[in-house]
Amino acid sequence: MRSAWVAEIFDSIQGEGIYAGVRQIFIRFSGCNLRRCDYCDSRLSWKRQEYCINKLQITDCKSLRPSFQRARPRPIVLIGRERLKLKNPISSKDIVAVLKEYLTFNFSAPYSGARSRPDINRGGQPSTFHYHSISLTGGEPLLQADFLKELIPDLKGLGFRIYLETNGTLPAALRGIIKNVDFVAMDIKFPSATGRRDLWEKHRRFLRAAGNRVFVKVVVTGRTTAREIEKAALLVAGVDRKIPLVIQPASGQRHKDLFEFQRIAGHSLEDVRIIPQFHKILGIN
Repeated sequence: MRSAWVAEIFDSIQGEGIYAGVRQIFIRFSGCNLRRCDYCDSRLSWKRQEYCINKLQITDCKSLRPSFQRARPRPIVLIGRERLKLKNPISSKDIVAVLKEYLTFNFSAPYSGARSRPDINRGGQPSTFHYHSISLTGGEPLLQADFLKELIPDLKGLGFRIYLETNGTLPAALRGIIKNVDFVAMDIKFPSATGRRDLWEKHRRFLRAAGNRVFVKVVVTGRTTAREIEKAALLVAGVDRKIPLVIQPASGQRHKDLFEFQRIAGHSLEDVRIIPQFHKILGIN
């Protein structure tokens, strides 16, 4: 059984891209193969942490069922009443045990007027109907692709759809898991933000591997150029003009050129949107 380095597990809304606002559970993996993006808002995940912090709020940690205590293969330490931490690296069984306990404790009451219990599916498992999907984010989750091959089927077994957030530079790793991924949120990294000019071909191969599950996001800063926007749009259009492209202003910055960037990208693509980081606006994780 493989294990992985995970920074945190939490419940929030998706704050970026074309699915902004949907409810998700997030698994944030440690480690990044770039680690130079000026606008990165998850630098904690660049390095491996001793513990994975589980921020899923269980109604009362003191009431954890004996079955959960027996099922967990690694030590879990209480933090106050509502948070747990797991010793890294953790296994897919660790993650599944945490998710099952969270879903059982927090969504055990049926909808008002429901004819049956929607919180329990036909297989006797807690239902995931409250969530759009589970987000695998980072860092860069594809750095631990061998672990994802084990984890994703387990998450699917709980009823989750899989939403992968990635920097789009590891096409070979993506090909190993793409058949079980429902949504791919791919970044195109501009040289003005990373200092690297060798990523364009990797992005192209990644897009081809992602197929029709992908949308693309570009983060623009004060240094982003019109040429970078044009090159990104042409790259995406070379795969499929219908792939959505999201222009995302870096949080806390004003961007007078956003409309112009949208116009430039629109020459090549059918669906170009300007969408800010809503979780930053709302002040949530």
